[in-house]
Amino acid sequence: MHVPLTYKIPKNPGPVDFEWLAEDRAWPELEMTISPEEVARWCDLYDDHHPWYTGPSPWGGPVAPNSIFYYAGQNAFPPRRDFNGVLAAIGFEALAPIFVGHTVRARTTIVDRWRRRDRVFVAYRLDIRDGETPVAVATRTWAIFARGEAAARVPERPSQPPSDETPALERLDPVALELSLDRMRAFEGPGEENGHTSVEIARRQGSPGPLAQGALVISTICRMMLARYGAGWQVGGTLDCKIIRSSYAGETVTSHGAVIEERDSRAICRVWVENERGETTVVGTASARTAPA
Repeated sequence: MHVPLTYKIPKNPGPVDFEWLAEDRAWPELEMTISPEEVARWCDLYDDHHPWYTGPSPWGGPVAPNSIFYYAGQNAFPPRRDFNGVLAAIGFEALAPIFVGHTVRARTTIVDRWRRRDRVFVAYRLDIRDGETPVAVATRTWAIFARGEAAARVPERPSQPPSDETPALERLDPVALELSLDRMRAFEGPGEENGHTSVEIARRQGSPGPLAQGALVISTICRMMLARYGAGWQVGGTLDCKIIRSSYAGETVTSHGAVIEERDSRAICRVWVENERGETTVVGTASARTAPA
């Protein structure tokens, strides 16, 4: 099934809720084209305009940002769309160059389910290949308000807050991004009226304003890691982040990072994002190669 790379698939009346995700099944294979237009759109959304995306790169021709498979994770369960919940975690592993002009395929697998009070968490991964070459693994966890027999069968699991006590070997230069409503509307795409794009809908849903997309907040981490590690982040980088506080239109968020370990030619970093009030919104880990592959 061919799907857009940086847009949502068309709306379907049935939401992707827990009843839909409760059982394992063979999900449709996704096919996506890494077109120059899609890459340009993603770079504009992230405010990330590295020269490798449009010209020569260490791997030859232009390559796409290694974060570009965010929407693959949103489109993972066709024909349905629009999760009845909130994005709780996001990650990826960049395995090989993502060449502009190529077409890639992705397979979805649900890897874990657990319950915490009235929410069921569904974790899944997309294995993305260019021909026979694995290029990326994209991971998502959605927290879905779920009740009923299927939800009751899911094992309960307590929260495990990440530790930040490891001393820093190096501090990374922070990167900021303004979460303007125009940027958030552009991210959703034409005709998308929801809690990310509409002040009225957001307030009806109980939010103080339009809710910023997790990908935009996490984009600052991707830019921070690319600025520090270059090719070692573009190919070989990993990211694993939890969203612990919502961000809203009009806020400016800033990523921070600290190297906490260096081993096997790899830097392991603690990363987090703060809003302009100093509140932490995202926590996690990222890593990058520090020597040629």
